[in-house]
Amino acid sequence: MDISSEDSDGNKKPKREPTPSAATEKDIPPVYVFPCFHKPMKSTYAVLHPSETDPKQIDYYIHKFTVPPRTDPIPNFAKKLKVKVSQRASFAMESSAFKDWRNDTP
Repeated sequence: MDISSEDSDGNKKPKREPTPSAATEKDIPPVYVFPCFHKPMKSTYAVLHPSETDPKQIDYYIHKFTVPPRTDPIPNFAKKLKVKVSQRASFAMESSAFKDWRNDTP
């Protein structure tokens, strides 16, 4: 078996063969990510998965962590308006739906 190959200049270089310990794609289990925002507090969560020895049994791991309070300032998310409002809203009782309403007298 030839374990060398030639590059573009015609020089021979050794081929790289996979090692028996290298994991293939089907051997690697899927990784799940749950991104979320946590309030500053102590939290606990559990990871459940089928047992490697007995598929009918479920293994679980309990994780505890503490989210510290935020120390850096929170950036402003509000955008500045590019449109200037020059007219203020006004209310005219005579032209509104309340034109027939009258104040109660004691």
